[in-house]
Amino acid sequence: MGGGGWAPSQFEGTTQDGYGIYCRYRGGYLSVDISNEPGGDAISDGKEILGLQLGPQLHGGMSLGQLCSIAGITINGERPPMPTLAEIRKERWLDLSGTTSFFNFSLDSTVETAKRIVSSMGDLLGGAHFVERVMDMDFQTTGAILRNTPAEFETIDPTIMFGERPVASELVKVSDTISLQDLYPTSLLLNTNFSGFRHPLRMYLRSQILDKQLDELGRNVKIAGHDDECLYGALMFAASFPTKDVQKRHTLQQVAEKTNALTPEFKVHATNLQTGEPLPNFDEIKRIDPVITDWVLSDERNWLQIRIERFNEQRIIVGYRLNMSLN
Repeated sequence: MGGGGWAPSQFEGTTQDGYGIYCRYRGGYLSVDISNEPGGDAISDGKEILGLQLGPQLHGGMSLGQLCSIAGITINGERPPMPTLAEIRKERWLDLSGTTSFFNFSLDSTVETAKRIVSSMGDLLGGAHFVERVMDMDFQTTGAILRNTPAEFETIDPTIMFGERPVASELVKVSDTISLQDLYPTSLLLNTNFSGFRHPLRMYLRSQILDKQLDELGRNVKIAGHDDECLYGALMFAASFPTKDVQKRHTLQQVAEKTNALTPEFKVHATNLQTGEPLPNFDEIKRIDPVITDWVLSDERNWLQIRIERFNEQRIIVGYRLNMSLN
């Protein structure tokens, strides 16, 4: 049994009686396949005998030792050692034993709403504290600094700390080998990522094929995210915590609830832009940034999204706009 890599991590081997084994870990999901017959290929002619959602949706790395421990695999009768803490950090592996749980949350957000959401965390678990890494010219971490509000952020990945208020004398110790969690082991750390905290958001590229078809229809439209008047990016939250820690689990549930409250659900109606007919089969329910909502509703030319869809064996242009809030 051998292998490795990242997103996916892949391992292959053969059982003692000659069956092929293929193990794959990507998107937090581990699958173990075995060939249908001795000498066979587990990938092209096999079946899944184990499937587990172990880690975050964007995670794709594990060691051979972790694989063998989780899947109950031995190599020549022995189980490879589990990685050390230093190895885990270097390779960006995670504790996938089940004693650690993971929280991931993401949404499309304007800068205004992203800052409002982060600010709303202030009253959870005794208060939220905003911390940013300090990096030198070689992109090495040389400490961290406490920020008062999201308006002061200078990086795209600040950390929201719940618990003890960090102090400057400790924050200067943060480095590429000493983490914030090392210094504050009992605090809950919510890692945040949003390019708009540091950089102006950019327009998403519009499909030239779609634009050509819209021109042929005489449709002069604007699309959220593809127009300077309405730019957004992905706001992402991630955290890990001891599975048995009920308080931290509850705090993260509150994080999700506060975020949802600031991005209400809407019924999104689909329209065939070639005929003007409604397409109820394409209708969706989505959580939408209120700044985007206001922009879409401000002008009939503004659309939440426009896509080329397949309908009745034909490709049609479908526009998506909002109806009333479901809340």
